[in-house]
Amino acid sequence: MKKILLTGMLAVALLTAAFAQAPAVFRHPGVFSSQAELDFIKAKVAANSGPIVQGYNVLAGDSRANLNYNPEPYAVVYVVGSGGSPQEAAFRRDAHAAYAHAVRWVVTGNVSYRNKAVQILNAWSATFQSMTTDAGTPNQRTLEASWALPIWIAGAEIIRYYNNGAAGWAASEVTRFESFVNKVLTYVNGPIYQTANWLISKDLALLSAGVFMNNASLYNQGYNHVTGQLDQINTAGQIPELFRDFVHSQYVLIGLAQCAEVAHQQGSDALFTRTSGASQPRLLLGAEAYVKGLLGTGSPNYRADSEWARKSAPYEILLSRYTALGMSVPQTRTYVLNQNRPENAIEDHFLGWLTATHSELPTGTDPNPGCVPVAASADDGNVPSNVLDNDLNTRWSANGDGQWIQFCLSAPVSVTGVQIAFYSGDTRTTSFDVQVSGNPNAGWTTVGAGLVSSGTSLALETYSFAPVTAQYVRIVGHGNSVNAWNSLTEVKVNTAAPTIPIGQTIWLRGFNNQYVSSKNGVGPMWCNATAVAGWNGFLVVDAGGGKIALQNQAMFVSSENGAQAMTCNRTAYQDWEKFDWVANADGTVSLRGNNGMYVSSENGTVAMTCSRATIGGWEAFAWGVVAPAARMAAAAGDAVSVYPNTVSDRVNYTLPEGTQVHRVQVKDQTGRVVYTSVAADASLDASGWKSGLYYITIIADGIEKSFKVIKP
Repeated sequence: MKKILLTGMLAVALLTAAFAQAPAVFRHPGVFSSQAELDFIKAKVAANSGPIVQGYNVLAGDSRANLNYNPEPYAVVYVVGSGGSPQEAAFRRDAHAAYAHAVRWVVTGNVSYRNKAVQILNAWSATFQSMTTDAGTPNQRTLEASWALPIWIAGAEIIRYYNNGAAGWAASEVTRFESFVNKVLTYVNGPIYQTANWLISKDLALLSAGVFMNNASLYNQGYNHVTGQLDQINTAGQIPELFRDFVHSQYVLIGLAQCAEVAHQQGSDALFTRTSGASQPRLLLGAEAYVKGLLGTGSPNYRADSEWARKSAPYEILLSRYTALGMSVPQTRTYVLNQNRPENAIEDHFLGWLTATHSELPTGTDPNPGCVPVAASADDGNVPSNVLDNDLNTRWSANGDGQWIQFCLSAPVSVTGVQIAFYSGDTRTTSFDVQVSGNPNAGWTTVGAGLVSSGTSLALETYSFAPVTAQYVRIVGHGNSVNAWNSLTEVKVNTAAPTIPIGQTIWLRGFNNQYVSSKNGVGPMWCNATAVAGWNGFLVVDAGGGKIALQNQAMFVSSENGAQAMTCNRTAYQDWEKFDWVANADGTVSLRGNNGMYVSSENGTVAMTCSRATIGGWEAFAWGVVAPAARMAAAAGDAVSVYPNTVSDRVNYTLPEGTQVHRVQVKDQTGRVVYTSVAADASLDASGWKSGLYYITIIADGIEKSFKVIKP
């Protein structure tokens, strides 16, 4: 009797959860991130810690997040059923920009980002009047409005409510933006096709608007309808429109996940946990089955079709929320960690940049680490972790050609080989390849192809290859001599310390075949020097903890934490001046800054940066030890100096011993040449100089050095 009563109570609870009312008081900010989560993001970026930093750097590097961005508001937004129009593109693009600047304001505290977000929000609220479309397609306005409105509201919610309205958005401007929301809502509630992705997009718009406007009726309308859409996911995990195509089926999953996220922000995980008679939550089943298709192991196989959208929403949300709920989503985890992260908002119909906002949760720990010790493409119940338990009686197994198991090391190291013990290794041979990667998103390098086990041993067998720096190692199976199964009992990765030229002066040459130059600390660094000279040789200094610092002309190279172009003007090294020396398989080297990003030559077209998440051609440098003659020239360059600084009536400078004639040029802070001469005296008359900054360049005996001085 007690069991029956409990079951009945559970049924009532589930029914209540399915058609819950809006909260008595809406939580703010409360659409895609809470106050605590936004504060957590800010703290993680400040500490340069975790995958949030990688995601935030992608957001901050987007053109829509740049302070030079200018909105393009339209009074009438013309929408097109297939393709797009300039108006609808601007309508969504500016919404993303407002959100990106709002997030940057939270993270940096820089009021300029707040001002830019408000400028964009106000521009549209003051301009927009209506939406129009071609005759006979009124429904398209509903879809376009439903796509854009949640993005608009995500940014406005932060500006209006973060830190109890710290942005100071004027009440009159907020009222006008609410009017803008209501205008867009007239189209959200317009005629609509009864197609899942359309209906779910509308639900997301209603939920978001309900929160921002503190309107329970709007919120409940969206919430109660989307529960029915969740129930359309069958018990096998087939989501609506799954077999239509990749794009529209992913719209369905994004919309459902983001609807569940809005409800979560308002205190309810019922959309994430709704089962409706299934063995697991419907959304979880749908996500896991769908991701198999993206990985190429499910039906339909959308691996090729989805290649362009690997960095799109909503997978960080699904991984973080289900992990926090204690529910396993292994397919989603594999996809996020190996292919989706860092998410970059490439799918612009929905809010993106989710690695920046959802890859970690403010619990003091990371429930969603970016480096999982072992993962696999599939298993038959013999799980991947079995190969790390030091027990030859357990195994990982997966059936089929191309199934893989991979390992993430704690940091990039020099990998020299693997040791593998094979299930039934004494009676059959196993065929496999070994691949390595610094970042799976950037691809894999095969270091052992066509390998075959001995077929005579159950013990660990060693497979060595040339040392290569990597953080990930993958074993790709091709079956065994009896069947298509891939079964391993133990795996160990062999590593060695990389050789770093500590104490030597080196040159670095970029993909453009030109050399990295310190520019003598005057302005940003470039990769555009045509030969090795004084400014292009860098002493490699042991900075401790396995890191290095680079020194030129007694100054240290700084990554500037990826926030601006790199410089070489620090008198001592601290965190921003420390780099990981990453040896690449082709003999080049990459430098990873303390922000977790790689140094880029930018191919010599602009100043160098330290803001790239992965290693490509521009992030790899040939290197060599500077020849003695070049080092002597660099040392001679150290003999050139300018004093005093600050300047009064005269500027004096020293020259290499034996210098007879030299050339001097002086520019003001605008770049205008105020003095140039071939001189013999090591002194300049500065009595007539106006107050400001000046740049003095001295060329003597083939040495060229520049100095920045101040005239008060």
